[in-house]
Amino acid sequence: MHTFYTRLQTARKIRNKTRQITQHMNDLRDNGWTDPIVVAGYPKSGNTWLCRLVAEILDCPVGGYAGLPDPNEIAIEGEERKSRQYVLKSHHVLPTLDRLSHPNLKILCVVRDPRDVAVSGMHYCFEGHIDASSQMLATMMEDQKGHYWKYRSWSSYVDEFRAAGFPTARYEDLLWAPEATVTELLTKAGLSFDPARVSAAIENQSFANAKARYVSNGEDDKIRHMRQGKRGSYKDELSQAEIQRLTRALAPTMVDLGYLS
Repeated sequence: MHTFYTRLQTARKIRNKTRQITQHMNDLRDNGWTDPIVVAGYPKSGNTWLCRLVAEILDCPVGGYAGLPDPNEIAIEGEERKSRQYVLKSHHVLPTLDRLSHPNLKILCVVRDPRDVAVSGMHYCFEGHIDASSQMLATMMEDQKGHYWKYRSWSSYVDEFRAAGFPTARYEDLLWAPEATVTELLTKAGLSFDPARVSAAIENQSFANAKARYVSNGEDDKIRHMRQGKRGSYKDELSQAEIQRLTRALAPTMVDLGYLS
């Protein structure tokens, strides 16, 4: 009986999330933006960076976090751009986005080595907690089949999007070969873009240039969100025991994505 009511509550929360996103899209449509692109991914996987990069290439704005039209959302930028397309950031689970019925909706995904996700997440999501790493690892390994990312393991969250076949970019590939990776991502999504804008957008949205811009503008929230923007930091910040725990729990998906051989 408890399981039935838990599932019913989860379904209701998913419907509510979908309604919130739909209303957000309707508000943006009323302001002249008609073609939504949602960048979905587990938190601290490069969602904000990819949102800004895609939006600049397409000459469209980032409209914020899907379903939460907060003018202070750190991803928002480019409201002066010309395209009627717009980008929204999302950490929602697939069943929430699956319920969206917008005819022009495109969904892109980003994934990152979960060991680096854990490091970034423990600093951002559990900042100031003595046991920040333990809390972040527990969140990533436990799967409660809930309505939001915090109730899904990293593998469960990522595997749903992979199984659905959405165009996906690895954060590491965006670092190593940004032009080829983002070009392939947009092409697979069926999005038209000017190739001449790609290299300029990559340069403008690079970690160093973006951080310098935020420092100059005094945008402390954006600076805090960025941290280091590199790969492999887990080697210095997680213990061997923590790395092994995370790897054992998430190994099948990590292997499929090339994070373990």
